[in-house]
Amino acid sequence: MRHQYNFNPQTASKLLELNKLLTQSLKLESVLQNVIAAASELIEIADTFIVYLYDESADKLKLAEGKGIHEESLKKVAFDPGESIAGKVFRDREPKLFTSEQEIDRYMSNMSKVNYRYYYKGVYKQKIKSAFCVPILNRNRCLGVLVVDNFKENGIFAEEDMQVIRVVAEQSAIAIENSNVYHNLKEKNDLLAQSISIHTKYYRLMGG
Repeated sequence: MRHQYNFNPQTASKLLELNKLLTQSLKLESVLQNVIAAASELIEIADTFIVYLYDESADKLKLAEGKGIHEESLKKVAFDPGESIAGKVFRDREPKLFTSEQEIDRYMSNMSKVNYRYYYKGVYKQKIKSAFCVPILNRNRCLGVLVVDNFKENGIFAEEDMQVIRVVAEQSAIAIENSNVYHNLKEKNDLLAQSISIHTKYYRLMGG
């Protein structure tokens, strides 16, 4: 489902430029870097941008890309669906805006001790003042979430900020899915090529 938005010309232009960039690469790393770069241009008052993608084999949300973070620490975080802000938005598939510390604390209260330790190291032990999180949805699948945080008293996000990043997430979902399909096909083709090579060598050894 796509939503209708009414943005100013400058924001609309940046979103259009991001859409063009996302069609130019099938490498997941490049896609996510473009997403984070665009998000940081669109929401200048934000301190951190974090993309968590869902790992189906582990049933966890894991760090995929970020800005303003200690990457080594956040790579050790693995959220269950329903755990903390990221997990709840992933589970419910609905964006969520936070404008008070009390609401943020309530949503993060079920974070595991291990995740809590590494998460706060990952954001340099700063207290979140305002935040929002949007799901990365493609058709009926939630691929992950995009979290935006602010640690300053005068940096409270508005609904419009979240709606802008919601569009970024919608655009990125298609590019991420395409990247995953490409990666899976490449792996299968590589395995097929290896199998053919092995059979060819065996055939030659047998005097064929």
